[in-house]
Amino acid sequence: STFGRTAEQLQNTCLLDHVPEEDRSALLARFAALTPEAPVAMAEQRVFLPGGRIGWLNWTDRALFDAEGTITAYQSVGMDITASKLAEMDLRRLHRAIEQAAEILKVRPNEPEALGLLADAWLALGDHYTLLGEAAAADAAYALHIKASTRDPRLLEPAAALCDGRIAVAEQLLREHLKQ
Repeated sequence: STFGRTAEQLQNTCLLDHVPEEDRSALLARFAALTPEAPVAMAEQRVFLPGGRIGWLNWTDRALFDAEGTITAYQSVGMDITASKLAEMDLRRLHRAIEQAAEILKVRPNEPEALGLLADAWLALGDHYTLLGEAAAADAAYALHIKASTRDPRLLEPAAALCDGRIAVAEQLLREHLKQ
């Protein structure tokens, strides 16, 4: 289903109702540019998903013309590319965080702000791997996020154990810490 509806429910509905208002003029311009000489256009388009979320579809639009060159109909096929767009955004966020942290650490090693940016980078990488379905890589990145986020020296050992995949050890150390 698309837009939370079946194909039958979407027939004869207005596509613009499913597109954010600020994106509608680009959509209309794309359709207006279709001619008998160039009847097909492709574009990535933001759309509303169920629950008000924003998703992304890759559209191939075709205008159908009669013998006089007048548009008689449009055919559009959309493919959901939301997961890949979210992964792209996560990668951009990750690259920005790494670049910012590297610049700060050149000038001020052990700077809390830079360490926080590195923690953000590990978190973004974990989110990226989660979207790709790579659970082991995501867990490793999330563990490094926890380690980079840890400021309490008493939590460094459990964080290190978590990064090394020693989950039971990390759990025991955290339980001991909570008892204190």
